[in-house]
Amino acid sequence: METSDKLRELRKRACLSQSELAKKINVTTQAVSKWECGKSYPDLFNLITLSNMYDVSLDELIKSDIKLQEKLTDTFNFKRMFIILLIALLSTLLLIYIGSSIISLVSNKTITTINWLFAGITYLFITIYFFVILKGRKIAFTKK
Repeated sequence: METSDKLRELRKRACLSQSELAKKINVTTQAVSKWECGKSYPDLFNLITLSNMYDVSLDELIKSDIKLQEKLTDTFNFKRMFIILLIALLSTLLLIYIGSSIISLVSNKTITTINWLFAGITYLFITIYFFVILKGRKIAFTKK
């Protein structure tokens, strides 16, 4: 049984309309309707809320629905990739700042500061490039 069918069945068993359920969990009626028709899925937070409200485990809600499991995994992986790229960007900016500060202290040559800037930007692009390649091969973001 798919998650959409389970959600519909659990809602009816709890004697709730779609609008009553939507008000209880602070979503729109359209969102509940889409979940029950299989057009979209609830996010992890709403799945946990529904699981608690209906007193069923998350396993019961999502275990047999492969599409939902893939969606939740992809969402997690995207957030993880975003955080990694943000860290790469911040480390690049730090590299540029430290490098240009050291060069400025040692010698007053602005040309070398510009070289550090290009080195930092190159470092950032190389980092992003490798993460894109690893994402395509599903190496960097898969759990073992």
